[in-house]
Amino acid sequence: MFWFKYRRAIDFIDKENYDEAFFILSNLINKNKNKPELYVSLAKVLLTKGKVKEAKIKLQQMLSIKGWYKKGIIKDILEITNWKMLVENKFFCKEPCFSPDGEKILFIMANKDTNEDDKINNSDRCGIYQIDRTGKSMTCLVEDKYYNSSAKFSPDNKYIVFLSARRDTNNDNKLDNHDDLGMYILNLVTGEEKLLVEDVYKPKHPSFSPDGKKIIFTCWRSPGSFSGVYEIEIETLNIKTLVRETYENAFPSYSPDGSRIVYSSWRDENLAYGSVIGKSAIYVKDLYSMSEICISSDKYINSFPIFSNKGRYIAYLSKRRDTNNDGVINSLDNDGLYIYDLCDKKEFLINSDMYYNKYANFTFDDKNIIFLSNYNENYNKKTEKSYFDFKGICKSDCSGKKKYQIVSNKYNGCVSLEVSKTRDEIVYVSFRRDTLRGLYLAYLKGWPSKEEIVEIINKNLI
Repeated sequence: MFWFKYRRAIDFIDKENYDEAFFILSNLINKNKNKPELYVSLAKVLLTKGKVKEAKIKLQQMLSIKGWYKKGIIKDILEITNWKMLVENKFFCKEPCFSPDGEKILFIMANKDTNEDDKINNSDRCGIYQIDRTGKSMTCLVEDKYYNSSAKFSPDNKYIVFLSARRDTNNDNKLDNHDDLGMYILNLVTGEEKLLVEDVYKPKHPSFSPDGKKIIFTCWRSPGSFSGVYEIEIETLNIKTLVRETYENAFPSYSPDGSRIVYSSWRDENLAYGSVIGKSAIYVKDLYSMSEICISSDKYINSFPIFSNKGRYIAYLSKRRDTNNDGVINSLDNDGLYIYDLCDKKEFLINSDMYYNKYANFTFDDKNIIFLSNYNENYNKKTEKSYFDFKGICKSDCSGKKKYQIVSNKYNGCVSLEVSKTRDEIVYVSFRRDTLRGLYLAYLKGWPSKEEIVEIINKNLI
């Protein structure tokens, strides 16, 4: 009789009939105080009702029950609480990235209402911070005196490159995400900061070369031009053109050995200057011969290409159909997630555009790809998911055949992520409906320890 009633309560939860589920679970707990699944399920119901403190109390009560530490219970707890919170979700965090050794995490954070609109969001000035992967020793590297973004570590951990808006270029009497950004480098040893590219050129997408001696980026070098792809030598500040501004180009990055780059290019002759609206191809360019190949044509809208860590694969997003049925293919349509095998010259679909997909990252051994999505292996696959659904984080092998959800999107949404180059870990930004964006760390293999779960319950549900 117990299991019949419990399954009935779970069925009510699945059908979002939370009042009935609450009634059944409350009665069951009164008679079965040593069943940990009852406390977890009741916590889910309380969370959907916005009763975060009450949900936390139920999970804390569960911790005193013998035998609660088992896979099914842990998975349900993490679905409710999220994984290890490094920075509280009362701040607005974004753009996290690991240091090359995997010990530190670089991220952008707004923690004050700098534009005085009574909320903290992406429009507020944000500082650049560094934190240990354990969530300790947070340091501000660049203060929020300016609007900062796109920070990346150098391969030797000695520098960061970042973008910063330091002038009111649109004359609205404030510094925010609508002003033009310059490109800067910061020496983490000496604290010396250097301007690399002025804001008048509107640099974007900076990242270091594998040897750490150069930085690749895009910018508009002359008025009325398209954006080219360039690299700048850190020591001499000499700038070299890698892809001319004949077309609009974006999202460049180096191959692991530094011999090639991959990027998106908009080559429609009717494209307006400064526009990245329209169909785009993905190109790989050899930096020795300067020859290039197209791996995904501009029949589609292709974006955010990245090399795998060993250089064999390139992952990218591609919009290929009108997924929201509004008559056009544009930014509100879903991307399919694809991998191109440079050796076999074949393309593989990793995750369908039935779902929202973004922020693809390879694991350090290149065996899997991690990405943001509202995909869930338990969903009805015939039902397309909304562009505006909460997104979780998924893991797939490089064939796209084996995939599952690592971070649930049932009670929390995720917005950006990066995979460690040294461990089976990811860092990501996440939030509940009633919070800002916190910084979190999750494991790609295994589960948190008992002690970690206790800390997660006590720290996350605030």
